[in-house]
Amino acid sequence: MMFEKKKKYLKLKVILGLILITAFSIISYFYLPKIFPKLFYKKPTITTYQYSKPDNRPTEIKGENITLKRLRPEYFKEYLKMINHPKVLKPLYMPKKITFNWIKEYLNYQLKREAKGKTFLYIIFHNENDKLIGSIEIRKYKPTDNGQFAVWLNPKYWGKGIVKEAFNLIAPAYFKLTNEDKFIAHVEMWNLRSYYALKKCGFKLVKTLHYKNKPSRYLLEYTNPLKK
Repeated sequence: MMFEKKKKYLKLKVILGLILITAFSIISYFYLPKIFPKLFYKKPTITTYQYSKPDNRPTEIKGENITLKRLRPEYFKEYLKMINHPKVLKPLYMPKKITFNWIKEYLNYQLKREAKGKTFLYIIFHNENDKLIGSIEIRKYKPTDNGQFAVWLNPKYWGKGIVKEAFNLIAPAYFKLTNEDKFIAHVEMWNLRSYYALKKCGFKLVKTLHYKNKPSRYLLEYTNPLKK
């Protein structure tokens, strides 16, 4: 008799437990989110990148053979693929072999600088197939920086006049935006390819810079043609 009573009570406890669990689930699902919304609803995930518009710089600058486009995160993988070449990396102040995590951190940093107006940066795309082939930028002047102007191009596209075309697209846009008189570039003296490429773009040699612990450089200057 006692065993049957215990068995009966056990069944009642189980049923009561199931009822309580069901009731709590219903209350949690339908009512608690309304009473405590902060506990149940998270803010939408915001990526670290927001398409900044620090000024009225154009989103794209289209030329005959290439188009300059502002940097976006969807370009990161292709950017890594095209820059990760020994001939490209040799004159750049970057690791000699770049990982995706490294380039992601670097380009996110560039996006932050762009948002603060510290760089006028564009990615070079070939019009024939809309393929990313390089990058070009004019940085805000800083005495400790290695020049303001920087450009790289995948070796497959060297010798086709693309650097000069990219320069002829970015320079007028930069001067129109900033109204600056000039900007400068540094080129290490061993890097004659880059030196002559800048000369073709219209840069003038100002002087050579010599250091104790790093390679000597040419300092070149490009003057705003509207202010000559």
